[in-house]
Amino acid sequence: MLSTEAHETLLDVYERLEELDVNTAEMRAAEILHGLGFSATMMQEKCKNFSGGWRMRIALARALYIRPSMMLLDEPTNHLDLDACVWLEQYLKRYDSAAYRVRTFNSIL
Repeated sequence: MLSTEAHETLLDVYERLEELDVNTAEMRAAEILHGLGFSATMMQEKCKNFSGGWRMRIALARALYIRPSMMLLDEPTNHLDLDACVWLEQYLKRYDSAAYRVRTFNSIL
């Protein structure tokens, strides 16, 4: 028998899994990674095989994937090419929670 606290924790976990829609998790991850410039081959690589710039893209993808209720993005386009910047801008326009971006160049985002 679960304690009340354990039961509530378990319910929280199930609620978060439902929010993340685990049935489409791999597809959503691939969509985000592709938008940030990863090829299908690159998506199969281990993180340790990537340079610092690509690891920053992985960190950004992770932040986008978990869909937090609020994001603070500090210069999110620093390690992105133009295509990835455009994709990110479109993605954030559709983002239904708060996303704050710190940027240097007003022409991007």
